[in-house]
Amino acid sequence: MEAVSRLVERRAESAQADLAKFAARLAEDPCSALTWSEGAFKAAAALKVCAEARRWLEVAAAGTSDKVTPETVVGMLAAQFTADALRAARHPERSTSVQSNLVGQEVAAAKAEFVDSLSWA
Repeated sequence: MEAVSRLVERRAESAQADLAKFAARLAEDPCSALTWSEGAFKAAAALKVCAEARRWLEVAAAGTSDKVTPETVVGMLAAQFTADALRAARHPERSTSVQSNLVGQEVAAAKAEFVDSLSWA
């Protein structure tokens, strides 16, 4: 579980750095920053997924029973993120807000990437 916690922290730090770069570009030239803002959407989605993963890991660290081990909680996290990503693939966002749709797509992608990276953690 420690490896999973490190994974979450590395991803969160990287996403925060990306958002800080975007904020600097936004302050310098808003039109240009917004034109090339896809990375900011990815970073924001990654932070959202990291926050959700942290909540799961806090549950695991808070104490579990003999039946529910930290490894079981990580498995449940992976199963939930997989289900969320599959649901988003089957039923993509269809809001009139392009940005809302993009956030939904990026959150689903971030969850899928997180689950994929668990095999390396």
